[in-house]
Amino acid sequence: ASQEKLGVKAVSVPYDLVRGVNTLQDLWGVEQIKRSEFIKYWMARGVRFELAQSIHIDINVSIGAGSFIGTGVHLLGNTVIGEECFIGAFTIIEDTTIADNTTIHSHSVVQHSVIGSNVHVGPFARLRQNVTVGNDVQIGNFVEVKTATIGQATKVKHLSYIGDATLGESVNIGAG
Repeated sequence: ASQEKLGVKAVSVPYDLVRGVNTLQDLWGVEQIKRSEFIKYWMARGVRFELAQSIHIDINVSIGAGSFIGTGVHLLGNTVIGEECFIGAFTIIEDTTIADNTTIHSHSVVQHSVIGSNVHVGPFARLRQNVTVGNDVQIGNFVEVKTATIGQATKVKHLSYIGDATLGESVNIGAG
């Protein structure tokens, strides 16, 4: 531009918007900036975070107002969290839809599932691969559910595996 006598103009831009990523340390720095932006975005919409710097949120995640996200939580893929939900510490939720007023207790893993409202899952539960959970359901500690439908008001309280199954409404599954 200078050689062709064209006008050259300096434009002031914040460094964080144009910084380069050439090392793993640079990548870490940029990730921290973007993670902070996501957290601030959701805080402005009424989401509370515990130890926010430890939480990972993917770009396509949606979180309803009044929800609480605990320490070390990972919200991945196309996850949707409803309003007034509680997601306990060190939980991983991936490509899952969770309705309002639902609690996912600590150390649970929920993948590719649809969970109704007023549900309790965990602690230490795993829901994976095409799980549908109705409203008012309780999935207890150390329960694994795979490719199953759990009907409304059903309880699978602890130490159980539910696989390739359909449970109706108000069913009670005991330990083991």
